[in-house]
Amino acid sequence: MQKALITLIFLGAFFALILPGTGKINRERLVLGELVPLLQDSGVRVEGIDLDGWGVLRDAEEPRAIWCKLGRGQQLGLSGSRMRQVETDWGACLKIKKDFEDGTKVLISIQKVEKIVPGDLCYIVVKCSLPGAGEQGQAWEKRLRAFLAGFFRERGLYFTVRGELDRRLNPEEQMAWGRAVYRDLGGKPVETIRTERYLNLIGYTTVLPEAVTAGNSRYNLNIALVNGSDTNETRIYLGSPVITSEY
Repeated sequence: MQKALITLIFLGAFFALILPGTGKINRERLVLGELVPLLQDSGVRVEGIDLDGWGVLRDAEEPRAIWCKLGRGQQLGLSGSRMRQVETDWGACLKIKKDFEDGTKVLISIQKVEKIVPGDLCYIVVKCSLPGAGEQGQAWEKRLRAFLAGFFRERGLYFTVRGELDRRLNPEEQMAWGRAVYRDLGGKPVETIRTERYLNLIGYTTVLPEAVTAGNSRYNLNIALVNGSDTNETRIYLGSPVITSEY
């Protein structure tokens, strides 16, 4: 899942660089302050929030030098963070990690890609995992959007809200619950994926700032309802534009 996410981010960022006229959306609008209460009002016990930001730039410097140019993440409060550089199949990668006292975890990866794309292309991924209902979620969303907007023309911020319903839903109830959330957000699902274990509803709403395009369709809302194998609960994942958490 994580490797697929990185590939998705990289491909989207790469084509955003080479195709004119892309990325012209209101990416700075804050949405977590609306989505978390909506899920709670729908009976979900919110357990965590995952924020995945990305930015892409052209810089011939090594990852550590790029990190210095980014102000060492001072906007993100990352003083005292741990750093290590590794060599990947794509190129050198600097990882910066910090665990906060409230349980928030932040990991930044500055990845060079000269092994697969000749030149000075570099992408940055910022992963932020918030515990519980994410009381600081909106503050972190604002912080990450400001950080990305300050350094990257091509950028994005994906998020997933994770939680649980205290009962197991049958297939009809799953569909009804998912469609109700879409209605509350002024959208509708346009694609459905169902397995024995989960229902995934993929669609679009104008409420959310980010979107991805596939064929002639735009997507920016992904809801998954997952039945536990040995529990009576239903796991809920709401992601935009895609779910970045494993389930």
